[in-house]
Amino acid sequence: MLAERLRSVRFRLALALGVAFAPVLALSVFQALANYEADARHRREDMIDGAERSAAFARSRLAAALVVLRAPGTVTSTAGCRDTLSDLHSDLGGAERLIIYNAAGEAQCAMGSAGPIPAVGAADWFKALKAGAPQVVIVAPFGPTRTPSLLA
Repeated sequence: MLAERLRSVRFRLALALGVAFAPVLALSVFQALANYEADARHRREDMIDGAERSAAFARSRLAAALVVLRAPGTVTSTAGCRDTLSDLHSDLGGAERLIIYNAAGEAQCAMGSAGPIPAVGAADWFKALKAGAPQVVIVAPFGPTRTPSLLA
């Protein structure tokens, strides 16, 4: 019975089709693998490029923040304060407002417009500075325009 099935026309035709289509199937598998690897490589390169762009943006923002941290030490008068903050405000495109506070927590000088100037005498970060902390850096809560601020 098995011998009769092996000699049938249907079996021989199916065997001939299988042999004929085997190279096409093998080539399809190899092409699919090659395309998958190329897509994975391209995706990896895109992710690396995106990470490098993000890192460059973060470095520039940190450099700008360092400039902001160093600038108040050079201010000796209210006029100098406004000039310094005006220069910093134009250099820092994303900053809405820059404020320098005195030792009592009152705004000594401000540049930019984002509503009323908050008093910070009761803020935890200000209390830490007043208690002798050399420096405190926090991300301020969202302001009126829903963009965070860096307080240093």
